[in-house]
Parts: sequence; C-alpha cells; structure tokens
Amino acid sequence: MIEEVLQQEYEQIGLRIRNARIEKKMSQAELAAKANISLPHVSSIELGKTKMLLSTFIRVIEALQVSADSILRANVPT
Repeated sequence: MIEEVLQQEYEQIGLRIRNARIEKKMSQAELAAKANISLPHVSSIELGKTKMLLSTFIRVIEALQVSADSILRANVPT
C-alpha cells in the first residue's frame, strides 16, 4: 500500500518535471546535458520509474530554473 502511494508520488513529480521542461521548450537531451545526467535517466525520472537522489533533483530543478516547491507539490500558491 505505501509502495503504491510512493510510486504515484514519483510519477506525479516526473510529470511536473516533464511539464516544466516542455514549458521551457527544452528537449530531454538538453535537460540531461544541463543537469549532467544521462538521457535515459531523464526519461526514467519523467516516467516515475526511478528514485532520484537529492543531488540529482537539485541539478534538475536548477537546469529547469524552477522552484523545488513547484515540482514537489501540486497547486503551490504563487
């Protein structure tokens, strides 16, 4: 039960990362290069298939130039 909830959270975070990337008109390859991670890793993150290290998460949000809150939580008040 807890694993299912966690998996859904990873999928939602991945979706928000994907949406932020698309909003910035950035390809997965560009995000991978800017965040210094592999292209397959970007894909796995966006699909919620992998658990990110905190250091990876920080590199991703810095590459996207978005706040951590906007990725971790839906409907963050501005």
